[in-house]
Amino acid sequence: MQTQPDSTPHSWKVLKFGGSSLATPERWDRIGRILSHNLAEGARPLVVLSAVGGTTDDLERLLEGPAGDRDGILARIRERHVTLADALGVERREAIHRQLEDLADLAQRDPGEGEVAAARHRARILSQGELLSTRLAEAWMQARDFPVRWFDARTVLTALPVPDATEAGRYLSAECDYSHSPAMRRSFDEVPENVLLTQGFLAGDADGETYLLGRGGSDTAASYLAAILNAEDVEIWTDVPGLFTANPRTVPEARLIRRLGYDEAETLASMGAAALHPRSLRPVREAGIPMRIGWTDHPELQGTWIVSEDPETHVPGVKAISSRRGLFLLSTRRDAEWQPVGFMADVAECFRRHHLPMDLLSSSPSDIRATIDFAANPDAEDRLPDLLEDL
Repeated sequence: MQTQPDSTPHSWKVLKFGGSSLATPERWDRIGRILSHNLAEGARPLVVLSAVGGTTDDLERLLEGPAGDRDGILARIRERHVTLADALGVERREAIHRQLEDLADLAQRDPGEGEVAAARHRARILSQGELLSTRLAEAWMQARDFPVRWFDARTVLTALPVPDATEAGRYLSAECDYSHSPAMRRSFDEVPENVLLTQGFLAGDADGETYLLGRGGSDTAASYLAAILNAEDVEIWTDVPGLFTANPRTVPEARLIRRLGYDEAETLASMGAAALHPRSLRPVREAGIPMRIGWTDHPELQGTWIVSEDPETHVPGVKAISSRRGLFLLSTRRDAEWQPVGFMADVAECFRRHHLPMDLLSSSPSDIRATIDFAANPDAEDRLPDLLEDL
């Protein structure tokens, strides 16, 4: 059995595990070894979990598919978690039964009228994946004698108004205050259990409403919590060894990058490096907290460390090549002789008016090319027709 914390202050380490890390009993065993290692080193782990692999996709189908498919999708989600609970030796009824009942009840509710009601309903449904995985993990940790305290991330991560976001978009791609909170740190330090466990992807408000942190939300939640607690570091555990100089699936000669600066990592992530989401970098960069990307299958490997760069030792040059998918390319043409003052500002204003961020690729006297990232902006595709009409 792991020992309870003594009166000596301990450093917090935030450990985030993605859906692929929760897919098999073997990977759960490795999670146990990672926790034991951190406890033996005198750290207190704060574990942040994504939904079990495949669950969020099924929840999306539950929202978007015909009502007649509802029972089949709910049965598939139930079977996935029941099978995993049995393989882990967990008393499944106690661990996940109530959460599955909550999901079934939510799935039958009328979301209400309007975009905001639909977004609120979507956030509530999609949150169930992380709530299920953490309830399962709580029971598993207790069975393995880890002293663990489960808490609801929505009570700690508070959604903030997002400039230029639609009301509906606020529920699906929220941002949170991540400034260091000594009071929150003290309250966490006083918890008697050595391990804290919570959900990625979720945030809340004073009224108890559910918000989502958008694409890569579990990475972002881990980064937020690390900054709030002023943690020693944050570790993103996934199904790859770290960040590479290129996609190793298409470029066999790609090499693992063992160390990157925050800005370099953020650029790579924003340009398509799938192992990390760019929104997760800003909180740790501002707090000066190191971030590690580790491979759950081989936790003994170093992985990629993201840290403050020393200007004295920084070596300029190309570090990696990446690519992006899921982008909408918008190309506009005009008469090269027609050059009204403020034309680019007017185009940008159209995007702003419709709450659509754009990445400008190129401009010339006759052509403007920009992209919209649908994956990063959940309701962007729905707003696209009005943008095109406005343009």
